[in-house]
Amino acid sequence: MSAPVNVTLRVTTSDPEIVARAAEHFSRVAAGLALEGVHTFMMCGPDEEDD
Repeated sequence: MSAPVNVTLRVTTSDPEIVARAAEHFSRVAAGLALEGVHTFMMCGPDEEDD
């Protein structure tokens, strides 16, 4: 068995439509991956990092 790999997707935008579309697409991918036993995690919230 190989070591687990973490894949991170980050979308930063002020457009609520893009946020909704990104969440919808990720949810569909996550559902498909779950059928293969892959654990997924999605979190949405304000971008509070200092740039």
